[in-house]
Amino acid sequence: MPSPVRSLAYAHAGDPPPHSRSGMPTQIESLGRYLMTPRLGLLLLPPDDLIRADCFEEIVAIADECGAESLWTAEHVVVAEESVSRYPYPGVDRLDPSLPMPDPLEVLAFIAGISARVLLGTAVVIGALHSPAILAKRAATIDRLSGERLILGLGVGWQSEEYAAVGVPYEGRGARLEECIEAMRELWSSSPASYRGKDFVLDNVHSVPRPLRRIPIHLGGNSDRVLRRVARLADGWYPISLSPEEFGNRVDLLRRYVQQADRDPEEVEITAYPASYRGAEGQEAEIVRRYVDRGASRIIFSPNLNNLRKRGALRAEINEICDKVMNRL
Repeated sequence: MPSPVRSLAYAHAGDPPPHSRSGMPTQIESLGRYLMTPRLGLLLLPPDDLIRADCFEEIVAIADECGAESLWTAEHVVVAEESVSRYPYPGVDRLDPSLPMPDPLEVLAFIAGISARVLLGTAVVIGALHSPAILAKRAATIDRLSGERLILGLGVGWQSEEYAAVGVPYEGRGARLEECIEAMRELWSSSPASYRGKDFVLDNVHSVPRPLRRIPIHLGGNSDRVLRRVARLADGWYPISLSPEEFGNRVDLLRRYVQQADRDPEEVEITAYPASYRGAEGQEAEIVRRYVDRGASRIIFSPNLNNLRKRGALRAEINEICDKVMNRL
């Protein structure tokens, strides 16, 4: 059987690095190697007829077996048949309106009940669509029940029709996201909590249960405005559809903004999704290595979940990712 991908997830699960012996690495040295090793995340985009409990149980079992660090879900509440808003990333003219997108947090809650190890990420929830009070409660509940494994990825989206369907203004969505983050953090850290912004107000309220730690928030997007927002408010960055060179340039700029915000750049985790730029070619070791060399500590792959239809095919695909890509970095 192919060896599992080297993953910090094992350290998260409580499996310690090798014990110190004469001539052997210490626990700290081994943990350092874990931290320097890029971690494997899997973005789950299942076909409609495979959004079933048994299919997700199989996906999670394979991810655990192969040593994936994290599983990720995405959000679009609705997709417009014809959108007046242009898809903002190169290589795709429009988002397929028939693309299935189950609720990302509900899926992660289901996964949390199957695996006690894998981290649970959103890539991304469109935070500006949501009430911070409701989103904070949902995120805190999942984080508590999962044993502190949630990574809450947030973004602003791009479809004006999606905002209209939810009944939220499309204009000013970046500022709404910032207020949403600030209000959630207040609810998570204080009880009672108070917050006053332009769009959201909390007046001496309690939201219990609160998380037992600072839930990491990662922000999606590529723009200068997003990078400045990450530097001020977030714990991680999740870009999309950037070449390795563009990715590296944006990483350098992000680190400069983080320093200007009086923070340590090492505090901000950086994820890369190479296939969003080069398709299947972006899943080759030589391409992936260029993202890692430019600062990515996690690499996202989106396996073909249609492979669930053929016995052993999905396991073979993910094992190949581990053996031919991740374990060669």
